[in-house]
Amino acid sequence: MRFPVMKMPDLPFSSHPAVGVAVGASAVAGGHRLAADGLWHSFGAAGVLRDVSLSLAPGEILCLVGPSGCGKSTLLRLLAGLERVQRGSIAVDGEVIADARRHVLPEKRGIGMVFQDFALFPHLSLLDNVAFGLASLPAAQRRARALEMLARVGLGERAQDAPHALSGGQQQRVALARALAPQPRLMLLDEPFSNLDVRLRHHLRAETRQLLKEGGVASVMVTHDPDEAMFMADRIALMRAGRILQAGSPAELYHHPATPFAAEFFGEVNRYRGKVSGGQVATPLGGIAAPGLAEGAHAEVLLRPEAIHPVAAGTPGAIAAKVVEAHMLGACSLLTLELPDADGGLVRWQAQMPSAACPTGIEQMQLGLYPDGVFVFPLELAA
Repeated sequence: MRFPVMKMPDLPFSSHPAVGVAVGASAVAGGHRLAADGLWHSFGAAGVLRDVSLSLAPGEILCLVGPSGCGKSTLLRLLAGLERVQRGSIAVDGEVIADARRHVLPEKRGIGMVFQDFALFPHLSLLDNVAFGLASLPAAQRRARALEMLARVGLGERAQDAPHALSGGQQQRVALARALAPQPRLMLLDEPFSNLDVRLRHHLRAETRQLLKEGGVASVMVTHDPDEAMFMADRIALMRAGRILQAGSPAELYHHPATPFAAEFFGEVNRYRGKVSGGQVATPLGGIAAPGLAEGAHAEVLLRPEAIHPVAAGTPGAIAAKVVEAHMLGACSLLTLELPDADGGLVRWQAQMPSAACPTGIEQMQLGLYPDGVFVFPLELAA
């Protein structure tokens, strides 16, 4: 059956200077396990992806993150072969497996996939579930490989059980074992931990990362959870409105966000607007350097709560703040602070600091700022 190639309309994507950001080296360069180049996709008149390129080295884990509807799941489906490429191309190990004319079937791509709903066969044992994708092997090898993978995920003694006899976390382990059993060239994971409770999710994602790294499997994972992406990924691609806005290591995206959206996506921020004067923006916690912004330009300053820290009385540059609320969260405490602003009014900001630095009943603190948690952007990027 032939599928029609849809013509891409001019789509109403919001403008942004980071259109077409490529993840990793050029997608046409060699040496990549996965290379996607210039992918566009729409469903009818609704644009979903616009000029998305990415590349992935063997053994590397890339996480796609972004708000709902940004295109990350559609991108994963294109890589898997569950959607046909309308414009652009996808190559694995240098071989083009999908473009506007070519569509290699999902089962022939050498790609494993783990879904958020596990997708196990309820009428098959765990052993038969894992062996399902090994049809090309002789029966004895198929059984041995399936038992090996079940043992690696800690379920070797449950090989004859049915999926319904397992907990959600155990079912997800079986799904991972099944996807890894054929030794795929590439692994795709679609929010694989979203149906699990928080404690189990944290434990299972550590196990999953270890398995992927031990097997040297290049992996692309979709998640809506920025903390999960920072834990799992070697690199992160932040998506919005069908584009990759910024890509890099977890540390790069957290400490060097390219836009206010990127800064806020990966952590809470306090916002303050002002004008550049003498190369700085005056804020309730002192002047903040504004490199690259013209004198008199309107700017927005974003400060992470953990960038605000207590200092000793008399420390040069220290600012006094009233403690309005303090909530202990275990090792850290979350404080609501009241500070005078440049116009003579008051602002309330949040700070996060070690609980040991927040004695019970404290009413006022002397504060300073860690510069690597403070970001200044032109006001036009704030939307």
